[in-house]
Amino acid sequence: MQKTKSTLSFVLSLVLIFQFTIIGSASNSSRKTKKLSVTEMDLTTGIEKTVTYDIDVSIFDALNEFDSNDYLEEFESIRGLSISSEYTQVTNTNILPYSAIGFMRLKLSYIPLDYGYCTAFMISKNVAVTSAHCLYDNTKGKWIKSAQFYPGKKGFGIGNDPFGATYVEAMAISTDYMNKNYTSSTSCDWGLVRLHDNIGLECGYIPFVDINMYALNGQQILISGYPQYSIDSLEINYSQYKVNSSIMGCTYDDMYIPFNCYHGMSGSPVITSDGNVCGIIATTGAYATKITSTVAMYFNQYITQSS
Repeated sequence: MQKTKSTLSFVLSLVLIFQFTIIGSASNSSRKTKKLSVTEMDLTTGIEKTVTYDIDVSIFDALNEFDSNDYLEEFESIRGLSISSEYTQVTNTNILPYSAIGFMRLKLSYIPLDYGYCTAFMISKNVAVTSAHCLYDNTKGKWIKSAQFYPGKKGFGIGNDPFGATYVEAMAISTDYMNKNYTSSTSCDWGLVRLHDNIGLECGYIPFVDINMYALNGQQILISGYPQYSIDSLEINYSQYKVNSSIMGCTYDDMYIPFNCYHGMSGSPVITSDGNVCGIIATTGAYATKITSTVAMYFNQYITQSS
């Protein structure tokens, strides 16, 4: 009888070990990763590097959730609104999400007065998102020389920068965008900038999410940024404007939005009625780059390494 008990215990032990092995194997096999090649440029050192990351997209859960009742109240006002391509000037840029959206002045070369203008938005205390083409010209193979960022800017002159200004220390873009390895440039036209100051602690930041492309079709959205109605550099708009629209078409990594998109709106956030950024305005043709799970996880990783 004692021998039978011992044998039974041994068999049960083997079964338990086998079960744990299977569970462990299943857990490992459920881990889904995607490779993402990113080129990062440090403006303080002038060092450029390309890194390929194995992004674990199986655990993506919007790690940067941001909760603010005041913030969400703004989006109650756009639910059920008719779509309009008319821009409305933002009169109060001291509140989210407008406070986290900023005017970005780009020094394109060392030639005097050779500037460009884009929009960017904060996603952490010192990291902002914009379009890749605002940071890198893939037709010439050149990075911008420097950039200043003014969150919540509401006009020209003293007193119109409620949170002051800061400058860009480092940048990151998709290597596919850099090498023109794409079928549509909007599929990877995203860029990240690390700022010198923790200005996001003052102006706030906006949460970003990966939303299934089928769920996005038809969604009402809010877009806010700094449209340049004239490409003449002597006529610069320093005020923030917003527009209501809807997503009329969506693929895995880009989306079509019917609205009049002007120069300067590149880098503007596409914000759902839930208050989350799901895309980035990329071209004057009203196309936006969709934030995929792979890109979103890299955003979180860049935030961590920039802290």
